Amino acid sequence: MIKRSLELITITQENSPIFTLPLEVLSLILSNSPLRDHQNLQETCSLFNSEVKKIQAAWFNVKKGDLSHFKRKKEAIGYQAEEIQRIEIFLEDQGQNLTSVDFFSYPEEGKVPKPPNQALTFALKCPNAKVLRLGKDLRDEDLKQLMETFKSKLTRLEITASQISVTGLSYFSSFTRLTCIDLTCNKIGDAAAVFFASYSKILTALNLSCNLITTQGFLWLISNPHLKKLSVASNLIALNTTTEANLGFIKDINITDLDMSFNNNTDSCAPFFVSLLFLKKLNLADNLVTAEGLSILLSSPHLTSLNMSANEGLVFDDDAISKLPCRPGLKTLDLSKNKIPPETQEKIRTKLNEINPQLVIVF
Repeated sequence: MIKRSLELITITQENSPIFTLPLEVLSLILSNSPLRDHQNLQETCSLFNSEVKKIQAAWFNVKKGDLSHFKRKKEAIGYQAEEIQRIEIFLEDQGQNLTSVDFFSYPEEGKVPKPPNQALTFALKCPNAKVLRLGKDLRDEDLKQLMETFKSKLTRLEITASQISVTGLSYFSSFTRLTCIDLTCNKIGDAAAVFFASYSKILTALNLSCNLITTQGFLWLISNPHLKKLSVASNLIALNTTTEANLGFIKDINITDLDMSFNNNTDSCAPFFVSLLFLKKLNLADNLVTAEGLSILLSSPHLTSLNMSANEGLVFDDDAISKLPCRPGLKTLDLSKNKIPPETQEKIRTKLNEINPQLVIVF
């Protein structure tokens, strides 16, 4: 039973209150969470209730002088005037001491012109920050302001769901200490791949998910020998059987963690990934790989984690199962969301665990 009281919603079970949440928070739960049963609803409400209490107790979670995070959950909420004032008061007092901050600006829908980008405004009040996570709708000129303030301080910069273009990329050259960059959902294209292919030697982690990167762009990116962790999920990448033969620098690729989910890779990509000597963790969820490609991937002596969820071509008959190899080093294999029948799941588990008893398989 859900009972409304003023601006709060009380969730009850057998007339006993379970949680009391703001209406907008409950709306987010009901509209965005995978609520398949009562237990899921209870756990989700518990999580949100805990977050609400934290915000009510203090607008920011301050620990050891760091602002650990402050995120708006959905853009429809927006920063309210009273909330902005509270944040500004806090930053005037504590901004100089913060070293890690999250600011996500979500202008209220239906307002034209949009209000000033609060995320940028707030970030500039924390001049000693080493980690910045910002969004939404930041532009090239905003990046220039960030560069002027933080160029010798930042070690991690995330600007997601924004409007950074090819022009804005040039400002990254002025940051001297960045080891991690996240530009998810900026749609820059292969120009971003070309730029970061020869970027600073200290950059080890890069996220260019949802940026219209093509296969050629991906090949440029991995030519950077300093990258260890790379995410190019939700792009336009489709590797083929000639990829390895055309790369003279393949032995210099040092990537250990690669996210290639939501692309267009088929079985022909498998030999390339097996040839990467340092690759430990590979995510190929939501691609077009079949059981044949999986067999090739499982032959890799280097992989410790392989995610093959939601590859609709993963159909297993007895012959395909019998051909599945498995190296002892593999620790986790995710085959979820592939509609594999329970009896087939058991056959796969038996076959792979015979070779590798420690392997955890998720169906």
